[in-house]
Formats: sequence, structure tokens, C-alpha cells
Amino acid sequence: MYLFLEEDFKDLNEKITEIIKLLEKIGAEMGESTRQSSETWHDNFGFEEAKRQHDMFSGRLNELTDIRNKAKIVLPDLSNNTVAIGKIVVVRDEGTGETETYKIGSHMIFNRMHGYMSYSAPLAKIIIGSKAGDTKEGEIGGKKKIFKIITVI
Repeated sequence: MYLFLEEDFKDLNEKITEIIKLLEKIGAEMGESTRQSSETWHDNFGFEEAKRQHDMFSGRLNELTDIRNKAKIVLPDLSNNTVAIGKIVVVRDEGTGETETYKIGSHMIFNRMHGYMSYSAPLAKIIIGSKAGDTKEGEIGGKKKIFKIITVI
């Protein structure tokens, strides 16, 4: 199951619709490229390129449709201060002293804004379930990291 905030699920559906329209356009281009060339389809660059694009976007459509079919919309639990989907969290990397603010987002985030992080990101996996004041450690990019949860909103 894939968890989505409502706005991200809407973006997922819009992305699926966008790919369907693109596939329709590519299909029309494939048909046009076979009518404009006296060569056979296997020697037709326009057809070959459109076919490659069609295969690529068909695969992406299948992937996104499968995710949508297994998706569950969740609402942020604003009643507690535990790091979870939909929460904003301020964390400090104890190794570097750097402090960052993130919003824990859905399985997929299509409108990538600075500070949004999927719940399946390595850092999110380490800190989900924590509360302000907790220190969590885990591995990111093959390196052991320690994070202090400063604030959860």
C-alpha cells in the first residue's frame, strides 16, 4: 500500500491523465510517420523514435496506475507532536550541526518544493515516529548519521 496526502493523490491522477494525453499524441505521430515515408516502418526514424517514446511512457503509465490502485489517502494527525506524514519537522544533523526543515510527504511528490520529503526517503524512515527532543540514528548513503528532532508541527 502507498500512502498519499490528498493533494499528492490529486497530482498523481493529473500526471496519469497527462501521460494518457501524451500517449495519444505519440500514437498519432506514429501513424503519421508511416504515411509520410515511402520506406518501410523499420527504416523510418520518426516511427522508431515515436515507438521508443510510446514504450517508455506506457511503462510509466502502468507504474503510476499500479501505484494509484494500491494507494490510500491519509489525513495528517495534527493532534500530536509525532513525526508522521503531513507533519513539518525541524531536524539537526548532529555530525555537521546543520539544521533543516522538512514536510513529510506522500509516497510520491510531483510538485517538488524545497523542504518536502517522501515518507519513503532514507531520512524520513529514520525519524518517523519520533517526537521533539528525540535523537535518532541510521544510515544514509552508507554513512552513519545521528539526527536530533528539534520541532514537530
